Amino acid sequence: MEIVYISVGISFAIWLYLIYKFDRYEPEPLMILIFIGIAGGLMSSIPAAFLNSIAASVLNIAPFFSSGADEPAAASDLLKFSLFVGFNEEIWKSLAALFILKRLSHFNEPADALIYSMTIALGFATFENIEYTLMGGLDLLVLRSVTAVPLHVGLAAIWGIGITRGKYIKGGSYFAVMVPYVTAAALLHALYNYILFTVDSSFSLIIAVIISFSVIKYAFKRLTELVEISPFKKEE
Repeated sequence: MEIVYISVGISFAIWLYLIYKFDRYEPEPLMILIFIGIAGGLMSSIPAAFLNSIAASVLNIAPFFSSGADEPAAASDLLKFSLFVGFNEEIWKSLAALFILKRLSHFNEPADALIYSMTIALGFATFENIEYTLMGGLDLLVLRSVTAVPLHVGLAAIWGIGITRGKYIKGGSYFAVMVPYVTAAALLHALYNYILFTVDSSFSLIIAVIISFSVIKYAFKRLTELVEISPFKKEE
């Protein structure tokens, strides 16, 4: 079991480094960033997992790595479940990020919303990885580290932009601003899930990688743009 936690920790560290290296002009304290990633991950993953389990039970959806239900789920149920998971997880992650960031004095430049949101999503994915790896093995962790983890992190950048706009453009009015961003992230998440559920496994993996890295590429692009408008840039 120790190898599982060590391996999951390595995956977390690699992705955290990829996020943190963008924070050039006023880097967040690393220990605070790690703490918030863990705290936000717990705050969001526990209720999301509980509600996902209820939805899976109601719709008779089994985990893809288990023998699962006696009969395959209907495509309509898989669509419902994909949509539920997409909205459920993105809503909980964004609420955890908003709850923390509204109270965080270190949130003092536009890029910080993305830095912290992506780290919270990384924490969320890490706790998911522990569960999935214990049930599906280290091979599944490697697979998720190049699919589900960049997906979670990249989608967080989408609604993280909503948090940035809420603070710096709308003067602290967050919820109305965030709705379309959370919705967009949730729909992309649902699409990813539905493809994994319904498309042939080898082909679905290729699509999953394409979606995940397209999302993370977009996230890093927006993060780079926001870093360059940091009020601390002139002090470099």
